[in-house]
Amino acid sequence: MQIVHFAKFYPPEYGGIESVTEALAEDHADAGHRVDVVCFTREASDVATYGTLTVRRLACLGKLSSQPLSLRYVFAAVRRAWSADVVHVHTPNLLASLATLFTRRSAKVVVHWHADIAGKGILGVLTRPLETRMLARCDAVVCTSAAYLDTSPALREFRSKCSVIPLGISDVVLVNTGAWGDVRGEIMGPYILFVGRLVPYKGLDDLLRVVAAMTSKVRCVIVGVGPERPHLQAMADELGVAGQVDFLGNVDHAHLNRLVSCARVFCLTSNNRLEAFGVVLLEAMRAGCPAVSMDIPGSGVSWVNEAGTVVPQGDVVAFAKAVDRIADDPDERAALGAAARERFMTNFVRSKMSARFLALYEQLMKDGDSLS
Repeated sequence: MQIVHFAKFYPPEYGGIESVTEALAEDHADAGHRVDVVCFTREASDVATYGTLTVRRLACLGKLSSQPLSLRYVFAAVRRAWSADVVHVHTPNLLASLATLFTRRSAKVVVHWHADIAGKGILGVLTRPLETRMLARCDAVVCTSAAYLDTSPALREFRSKCSVIPLGISDVVLVNTGAWGDVRGEIMGPYILFVGRLVPYKGLDDLLRVVAAMTSKVRCVIVGVGPERPHLQAMADELGVAGQVDFLGNVDHAHLNRLVSCARVFCLTSNNRLEAFGVVLLEAMRAGCPAVSMDIPGSGVSWVNEAGTVVPQGDVVAFAKAVDRIADDPDERAALGAAARERFMTNFVRSKMSARFLALYEQLMKDGDSLS
């Protein structure tokens, strides 16, 4: 089978959708299928081949809101898809939606609906009609949670095509036995952890207010980069917690695994449906790190963190109390961590996600053969 992914970015670009795209591409290539990934890059265009997996990165010519722009991306996507059996489209992505309209009719198109369109400006005006045509063209739509599917206005007309496959990550995490010693030397004491882009919907203003409201004097470690960092550092100063908060920027996977494994509490303060699933929660669950998140109506986050602690949206006081309780109680921390690990192994393992997508591809191919 020849599978082509229309993606936005691909590792080493860090992000939840990027890691999921990589997992599917690698696993299906390892299973003997030919896999092509077409994506953007902030660097020069390049092509990398790993056995039967080829990653084609096309340089961005510019950006419209959160949408990278490149005509070469569209041409490359259409060209690769013309010989594909299955085209896997990761959305939202304006140019991927456009390219999908030019795929050959015999190709099976799977739309991976990671999130609804965020913007209401020119990007939304351009993207919505293209997405509607793409949804009409596609053979299947996959959402990451039932909660998101049930509240997505764009998918109401196409519910008969929709199904749910939860995201997954590898169940193997390599952390050396000296992990706490390594982290202790860097952080200087017990800490809670946030990992993600420093952008408004991640709710980092609330996280800093949580730190200010906590009675437990553990440190707060923030991993990630983004345009909000100067504002957040200034806010930490204003709240009097600058000495308690560490902004580490981006870190490599080994470093991140150590940080997650040694954290007392993992914090996700995202406050709207732009946080559709919370892949980063899976990293905490895999490591047995208890998580606290906010309830986001219409998002899958609360379902993902079912074994953790979920507080009302925007309730900083409740969030701080939950963090204090878990950070100061090793027995509760251990119980929550074990429950999180068990839920991860049952629902969110990468191999299960990859197998379910492969089964979907094969069923679509079989259905197509029976109609020909």
